[in-house]
Amino acid sequence: MSTSLRALATYSGPSQFLSSDYWKQIHLSLSSQLPLRNLHWKSASRISIRTIQELDVNLVELEHSRDELTSQIPSTLLEKPFLNMYVVTCEDNDSYKNVVKKQIKDWHTAIIQRKNQEWLIVYVVKPDATRVSGGLLKMRATVLDRIKADFNTDKKDRCVQLTWASGHDNPVAWAELISKFKEGITLAFDSSVAQREEDIKRSESQRQMPGWNFCTFFILKESLAASFEGMNLLEDAQIQYDELEASFFQVLKEKNLSWFGRLIDPTPMDDTLPLLSTSKKPYRDLILANTISVFDFRVYLLARQCNLLARMHRVVECCKKSANFLNTFGQRLREIQDDLPDCFVESWTYSSSLSVVDICDEWGRAVELDTTKLARFNAAKGELIELARAQLDLLGIKIGFLPEKSQSSMTQRCSTEPGSPKALSPVSSSPSPTKNPGKISNADILSFMKDRSVFYDQYVRLTNRAIDLYAKAGRRKFALKLHGSLAALDVHRQRYSQALQTYTSLPAHYAPHRWSSLESFMLYRSMETRRSMSMLDDTEWLNIALAFLKLWTRNSGTDFLIGPGERDAYVRSLVADIQDAAARLEKDFHIQNYPALSVEVGEGHGKADGIRDGYQLEVVMRNSLPCDFTVGPVLVTLAGCDTEKLEFSGVGAKLPAGRSPLKLFCPTPSPGTFSLESTEVRLGRLVFNWAKTDVNPKRRSHTPSLTELPKLVRLPKDIGALSVKVEQPRCIHLASSSRLLLSLSTGRNKLMKATVTLKSPDVQFVHMDGSCEDDVGSPKVNFSWEGLTLFHVEPHQTLTFLIPHSGASGFDTIRTAIDIEYETEAEPSVCRKLSLKRVVVNTLPIAVNVQDFFRGTILLSKFTISTTTHQHVRIKSVDLRPPDEEIKSLKVIGAGNVEVALTTAMPSQPAMFFFQVESNGEEVNEPLKLHIKYRLLREEVEGVISRHVKELAAESWSQDELERASACIVHALESDSQWVDLYQACGELHIPHCTVDEDLRHAVDHLKTVSRPQNSLLDGATWREVVIPVDVPRVNVVGATRIYLTSDPFSTEPLPLDKLPSYYAGQPIPAVVSICTSFHWGKSEDRKTNAYHMQFEVEEMIKDWLISGQKRGYFTAKDNQTHAVPITLVALHHGELPLPRLTLSVVPDTPTEGMSEVLSTPSVETYQVHGAEKILILPRGGRTTFVLSMSREV
Repeated sequence: MSTSLRALATYSGPSQFLSSDYWKQIHLSLSSQLPLRNLHWKSASRISIRTIQELDVNLVELEHSRDELTSQIPSTLLEKPFLNMYVVTCEDNDSYKNVVKKQIKDWHTAIIQRKNQEWLIVYVVKPDATRVSGGLLKMRATVLDRIKADFNTDKKDRCVQLTWASGHDNPVAWAELISKFKEGITLAFDSSVAQREEDIKRSESQRQMPGWNFCTFFILKESLAASFEGMNLLEDAQIQYDELEASFFQVLKEKNLSWFGRLIDPTPMDDTLPLLSTSKKPYRDLILANTISVFDFRVYLLARQCNLLARMHRVVECCKKSANFLNTFGQRLREIQDDLPDCFVESWTYSSSLSVVDICDEWGRAVELDTTKLARFNAAKGELIELARAQLDLLGIKIGFLPEKSQSSMTQRCSTEPGSPKALSPVSSSPSPTKNPGKISNADILSFMKDRSVFYDQYVRLTNRAIDLYAKAGRRKFALKLHGSLAALDVHRQRYSQALQTYTSLPAHYAPHRWSSLESFMLYRSMETRRSMSMLDDTEWLNIALAFLKLWTRNSGTDFLIGPGERDAYVRSLVADIQDAAARLEKDFHIQNYPALSVEVGEGHGKADGIRDGYQLEVVMRNSLPCDFTVGPVLVTLAGCDTEKLEFSGVGAKLPAGRSPLKLFCPTPSPGTFSLESTEVRLGRLVFNWAKTDVNPKRRSHTPSLTELPKLVRLPKDIGALSVKVEQPRCIHLASSSRLLLSLSTGRNKLMKATVTLKSPDVQFVHMDGSCEDDVGSPKVNFSWEGLTLFHVEPHQTLTFLIPHSGASGFDTIRTAIDIEYETEAEPSVCRKLSLKRVVVNTLPIAVNVQDFFRGTILLSKFTISTTTHQHVRIKSVDLRPPDEEIKSLKVIGAGNVEVALTTAMPSQPAMFFFQVESNGEEVNEPLKLHIKYRLLREEVEGVISRHVKELAAESWSQDELERASACIVHALESDSQWVDLYQACGELHIPHCTVDEDLRHAVDHLKTVSRPQNSLLDGATWREVVIPVDVPRVNVVGATRIYLTSDPFSTEPLPLDKLPSYYAGQPIPAVVSICTSFHWGKSEDRKTNAYHMQFEVEEMIKDWLISGQKRGYFTAKDNQTHAVPITLVALHHGELPLPRLTLSVVPDTPTEGMSEVLSTPSVETYQVHGAEKILILPRGGRTTFVLSMSREV
């Protein structure tokens, strides 16, 4: 910063002191404390406190400072001192009184006459004065006090003591002085600013008065801006210049520019001088003389603003502000370009743009910019470079180096500054009768105007420079647009290969960003370049032409390329070229999601063909081009569950512009709901594909719209088509190998050949071991490892096969894939392929638990049948059978041998069945067989509804309507279970109310006729049967234990229960423990053992009985023998008490010497013969006397 832009402070003092070495050392030390830091300025006219981080101060002697200015020209506030100091030292009180006081007073009298200046008296003492006597210290303190008393008249302390000596320079010693120094400067600056702002307001208020001069007002306000700049209050200075700019535009709007010269008075070098230089012309003198041109004034104001922005490290704003000025003022200069030297506007804009970039680069090197700001800086410089290059466009057209149509590539910004329209520019700009004879001075322009190659080199150099800056800034669109202009230059220079390479690569960069106008222009230029090179027969040209037509159909920036009357003819010609090129392709060329053509599949239903297996689907072909488009085969692919797909195909057609219906056919009879997966249209070897929209929620950040949802197509069931079903066999033997039941219905087809293959990831099917479930009338069937093959099967036949598979006990379901290929006699050339996915339940809907009770030679078995799902199970019969009817050693007796009324097993209520097995002692090694016939209640009801559907279908009802109505009824039955109890009680099916579409109401009403009583056993529905092997249980010892009461302790005869005497609580009751053992249900090898050493134990019932006698003991158990032990029971309370229970256990034999293994413990089953008996105990009567003590009153 220059000296004139620094704050000023003066010092004064006794001449003898100021000439001493001591002062020179103090002055040197004081100067080292500068610049001042962290000054805080609080202005009454501003809301916030301004902080001055650093302030340079010129410290000069009072005699060398300027006197009060009398000039009418406003100067900066920094030209006058803000602070005046008087430095004094005094040895004693008398010296102060006789000499120093008068010196200070003379100085003080002169200083206080100065406006907006502060003063400060500095009293200097040496540190060694502290070692002087206390009286001396008191005297020196009195000098400072007297100075304050004499001169601090306004209650403001302007006196400070400085304790300093050479060699004892302590920064703390300067703290108070520096604080007063900063305070004085800010106070003086504040009062000066207030005075200057008042002058500015007064001048601005006189704006409408005669004699007011804008240039004088500008100098006055600029002096305040310069003062802020000198005080490092850069933002405040910038505000002043912004307000001056707004004032100028207001003057411009009022059309009162009498204080300015012409719009521009061009002088030599005006077109090449640096735009942001403030010293290239005596701008201030020109303003004061009221002769400055608008051009020079605007340039000077811009330069001042940008220099301030640079000091604030806002170089990006410098570039943007300069570019905006060059664009706006350049347009204004073009209106009077006849008054200017030839090419002056272009030369001035060109030179200024480059000079701004250079100076901003210099400013930017002193600033640390983060990534974001650096990108903005490069973008702003790129705009300036592009602006300079735009001038080359204009110059190139003028001198004939560029074609006239290149004007479309000009990149001038058309933004206007406030108040700068043409109508608001009253400056004299009428063209001169003669052309200005001046010449431009830019050497570069003068050189390439003479040489075409130099011009092109400079054009390419500037363009590449702008591209590089845009690339660094991340502005790909601007960089790519400039690449296109280079390609246009290559076309003009007939460098077609380079131009074609550029034009071909650019659209791929524009498309992801939807820059449609640029993309269409580049595609158009690429096609025209190829046409010039006669390259219209390769796939690359096809790509370009199709991409252009895609944008054409979207009306994306193609209107300006071709005239309105030529567009349709151009498209027809382009389509013809595409069709010719597609016919010459050697292999398929796929185009994805092309919008010019489309195949629309509406939401709805396909239609069964009715005569042959398969479906018809009606689609709409849409041609968005303004001409006919001939296409080849059309293919629509629908996707079902898993990998199931259906392909509908149709022949080609000539599509007029707009929509055209077309019918497609699929020979695969696979009903269900499918989603549209893809469509395909062929044009020779050119294939247009449209894939479905991905609506995976994990890949989307928003909810898909209705147009993004997949198209659903429902294909109704064709009852006349071939169908295949797999399920569990109707009779399942748990002890045999696992099998599945395969049912094949031929429908309307007379099959010549059909191949069926079952596959599963869960099990392995063994087709070779398959068999026909019913051999009567079966056609020729070939079972092989790959599957089963049928030959010559008549129509309307249903064939069933049992296919074995590996065990699947670990799976609840078996996923099965069924692949069918068949050929019919009606269409032998068509091989229909049907792939179905089915899930076969591998579990039973019922679970069976058995509980056995041994009673001598009789075994009671209780079978509990419960449901494994929430479904109700109807049980027709349960039968327990011996493994062979000829076996006489076992006899089974139970209710399951005879069919009874239906039993229903429910989730909350299982069904129970009892069987009695009698054995004569012979061992049977084979298990019994439990036969259960059942079906699900749902299957029963669906069978009833299905039978009525068939009856109505025979009456010419629509099969599709009946199927849909049947599904509605089943859904209503699932939603409301109130009908179940009534149906199970009397067989009447009451269908709840169901909401259906109007077209199904009639069919539903007819199906509700099934609501009538019926015999479920005779309705023809299929029953399922499961055969479960049941092993005959074995136990070594069956013990029948009993405790009976006797008449006395010595008797062993039991008392009959109906003749028991009365027993009282606490009375001894004689009883006998009786244990009868049987070896009847043991294994044959175990029956060779004649006896077992056993232990019995009577259960302790300490709350009911007191037991006396042998409660635990050992005995030897033999077959059909009884062991008795007497005991005595004492009831502990009255009531009906159950008798204690007994437990039996076999005492293990101790292995004898030489035995290597421990003998196994025999099994024991115990039942209590007296388990249901209870003994009535009466309460014992008596009298008890109680003595109560009565309390006395005190």
